[in-house]
Amino acid sequence: MNKPIVSLKQWHPPFVNVMRITLLKDEHNMDIQPEYGIQALPSRMDMCITLHDPRIPMHKSIGNIFRKYNLVEYKPQGESLTWDDYCYMLGNAFLMKSRGMKRPMDLEDISISLMGYHFPRKLFQQLKSRQRSVRKQEPGIYYIEGEDFATQIIVLNRLDPEEYLWLTSLHCGLSVRKQDRLIKEYQAHSQDKLYRDVMNFIVTINRKDFARRKEMCDVLMEILRPQLEKRLEQGIRQGVQQGIQQGMQRGMQQGIQQGMQQGMQQGMQQGMQQGMQQGIQQSILEILAAHGEIPANIRKRISDETMLETLRDWLHKAVRTDSVEDFVSQIS
Repeated sequence: MNKPIVSLKQWHPPFVNVMRITLLKDEHNMDIQPEYGIQALPSRMDMCITLHDPRIPMHKSIGNIFRKYNLVEYKPQGESLTWDDYCYMLGNAFLMKSRGMKRPMDLEDISISLMGYHFPRKLFQQLKSRQRSVRKQEPGIYYIEGEDFATQIIVLNRLDPEEYLWLTSLHCGLSVRKQDRLIKEYQAHSQDKLYRDVMNFIVTINRKDFARRKEMCDVLMEILRPQLEKRLEQGIRQGVQQGIQQGMQRGMQQGIQQGMQQGMQQGMQQGMQQGMQQGIQQSILEILAAHGEIPANIRKRISDETMLETLRDWLHKAVRTDSVEDFVSQIS
């Protein structure tokens, strides 16, 4: 299993975006509230999905159990759903019922969904020992019978990967087949920021696997393009301003009118060149920093390089590398 290069708290925003993608066909009938909190509690749940009209059938089977208010808790790869998590969600549901909303509500107005990557064998045993029935509704979806609220436990790595591609891809160690499907699906939605953010996270935690694929280099560059373009724009703007100032000084020395015109033109050209260099250099350093510490001599070599063609080549190598050492060996 690949080791994630992000902290556990960084899993939450991608999960929210993945849920938005998964439930996209029902977005007109719902509001998704991340980090949802009930007034009586200082802590927050991962999500509350409020349906405008709960009588309208959901397109995805994970929503078949949904009511008016649907509380969601998520555990990423590396963490397991526990009895404490289960009790916590029950407690939140009761608090919502009693004082979480301005208007009175019934128990039937609330559902609970606990989602985790790993099969919660111990939790299921504890539920059964407390006279709760665990019924497999379909692969990956288990209904808990005997509770006051409609409750389901969703095991993400057992869901149908065809129906739930994005929801089942939020983990390390993706299969080649799933990588192929993700690349294809992403290319069909590459202009959508929601998909770009999710794909960026998936690639980040699976960079080593994706870097081995030639076709993934273009996808990675596409994901990085907005950041790179912004950085280049800032660098070019700074470079042009510096170039104009240098050109004006040069022009004053050479002659007022002709000298300033020539000096400013040369200064702008040099400034744009310098800005592009700085933008690409910074992108290379940021990508490499995700893999570990960058040796001082390599950092200096990147910062001192002035050939744009060489810098672009290094940027492609940085995107596809799986370690700083591998990148150094490629440019040596």
